[in-house]
Amino acid sequence: IAANRTRCLQLDQGIVGFLYTTKHSPGRLFAYVENYKVGSTTIVDNLDEHHCPHVASFKGMHDKAINNSVNCLVTLQRGGYDIIAKHSMAKQQPITAFSFVRHPVDRFVSGYATMLLHFDWNYKNLTSRTKQLMDLKEPQRFSAFVDYITDQGTRIVEPFTRKGNGDGQARVEKVENFFTSEEAAGYLHMFSQTWFLSQYPGRIQYIGKFENNFNSSLKWIMTDLMSLSKVYSISRNNKRMKLYSFTKKYLKEPSLRQTIERLNRYFAFELDLFGYKPR
Repeated sequence: IAANRTRCLQLDQGIVGFLYTTKHSPGRLFAYVENYKVGSTTIVDNLDEHHCPHVASFKGMHDKAINNSVNCLVTLQRGGYDIIAKHSMAKQQPITAFSFVRHPVDRFVSGYATMLLHFDWNYKNLTSRTKQLMDLKEPQRFSAFVDYITDQGTRIVEPFTRKGNGDGQARVEKVENFFTSEEAAGYLHMFSQTWFLSQYPGRIQYIGKFENNFNSSLKWIMTDLMSLSKVYSISRNNKRMKLYSFTKKYLKEPSLRQTIERLNRYFAFELDLFGYKPR
């Protein structure tokens, strides 16, 4: 996907995705190709639970203080855009990469709620256009944001980017202040899944579907593929997200039928690529 672009957007801090190795198999590399709003928080939290204690680098993995009978993870790199070019082990060893996808329209609606949360956190510092949209009433606000986001695509974060040289003929723009801008962070949750997957430069061997036994698939990846001990039951109780639970009914809201159809058309490529039917 990314190879066919003339214009590409990447995160300056390289915060999407992780490269791991394990204590019991230090010659094997695993990459989690992060995809927002597809169980990514659950996945990252589970992997964090398996980090080798008090180990900050590959060299400290076999410290005597570590229980050698228990396998654990070491994070070799965060961010996957240039993971093979930058990391020496990745040049020498094949990487086993995995990710998950979700129905694109369902994911957009879920991301919309998260986007609103980010915008409410920092309403006073929003750009004028975003602030105008936020001042609308639901469900008209949802329709207006759908029109704006599907029209702009990744251009929507141009106020927060700086231009880079890129690779080859591609012009790469980098989100410069993701950590300091709730607006950039909010809009990032609306980016397509193909954008997130294209942040990883190699082959992704395992792609699970969020709707198809997500917990079982994650357990297989962690215990069978990565040889970790277990999958933890992790739940983040974000009370503020409950304020946006009204968005869950939008897929079946008659007055939003045209808006949902617009999303079906916008995500036609992903619907076909990942094997989903339009909503």
